[in-house]
Amino acid sequence: MNVNVFRQQLEIAKELKRPASIHCVRAFGDLLQIMKSLGPFPAGVILHSYLGSAEMVPEFAYLGAYFSFSGFLMSMKVHKAKRMLKMVPSERILLETDAPDALPKSELDSAHLVEGASLPEELQSIEISSAPFAGARDVSTFPKEALNHPENIHKFLRPLFKP
Repeated sequence: MNVNVFRQQLEIAKELKRPASIHCVRAFGDLLQIMKSLGPFPAGVILHSYLGSAEMVPEFAYLGAYFSFSGFLMSMKVHKAKRMLKMVPSERILLETDAPDALPKSELDSAHLVEGASLPEELQSIEISSAPFAGARDVSTFPKEALNHPENIHKFLRPLFKP
């Protein structure tokens, strides 16, 4: 029943030329098959808090998917997360604002950071150390104003994109 309703929602979004927002949990193979049967989606599909495999990224992107990430990304094994992130085209990455509900479960670990030559070229020149709380590791000590929350997003974007 849920799959049929979901398919109908995707069909309606496509017919109305509207993006669909999808939160998929441990069913990315099924999701990909459904999207292949109905797609592509010219208005886009948002894969909220994406935790799928690196191998599926190109197929989802071809169908019109955009990818957003939350603190739950840090629950993935480091090598798997890095491989998956490198597969996502930079123009298909969206900002995730699911805090405080989607904070990382553990302290930030430099192993989760992607920097230097492994970043897309347009991101290599961004000075990460100038971002707010750049040296902080324990997210539970962050003040509310530091969370990746819609009302605070300008505090993160401004330092990252200063000329």
